Amino acid sequence: MELTNWLEKRVRLSPKRTALVFDGKQETFLDIYDAVQKVTGQLASFGVRDGMFVALLGKNDRDTFLMIHALQQLGAKTVFLNNRLTATEMGYQIRDAQVERCLYAADFADVMLNAAGDIRAVAFTEVMMVEPAGVTQAVSHFEMEAVASIMYTSGTTGKPKGVMQTFGNHWWSATGSMLNLGLQEGDSCFAPYQFFILAACRF
Repeated sequence: MELTNWLEKRVRLSPKRTALVFDGKQETFLDIYDAVQKVTGQLASFGVRDGMFVALLGKNDRDTFLMIHALQQLGAKTVFLNNRLTATEMGYQIRDAQVERCLYAADFADVMLNAAGDIRAVAFTEVMMVEPAGVTQAVSHFEMEAVASIMYTSGTTGKPKGVMQTFGNHWWSATGSMLNLGLQEGDSCFAPYQFFILAACRF
């Protein structure tokens, strides 16, 4: 079973509806789509491609939000890193997930550069400064069974384990929230949880 590209569908249905409110600024789905398309091309300039596992170390902010969506547009699989971990702990997860690129917010430069080792690590600011790589074709559909992201367990009973989350997992989680909580036009989702924990993916 396939799902239509969520962001593209939302732009077709409600381009002028508010998609993101951050730091006092509101952006529509069309605003976000345009920004994500640019970042998608910029990530392609760094060799990010369909099927690649990409580690993401960020904060709950607009830049991280754009990176998540841009990686989905390329068909890359996001490996979320807990920004409270040590470089050694991150390094284990990066290698266990067979990551090929690491993306990070500037605040985490020191820990990421130590964790990444010989894997190419690129700051968000560096990504957003380059010219996009020509015309980058976004994926048109998401396979329900395809892995969208990986989040690691805490490792309290042994080594941390990567939990693979499919697009179907995200879809049914959102559907369950809608059925249990209700959904009306004009509703907004508050995101208090860090993006790298499972609870943040329930809406």
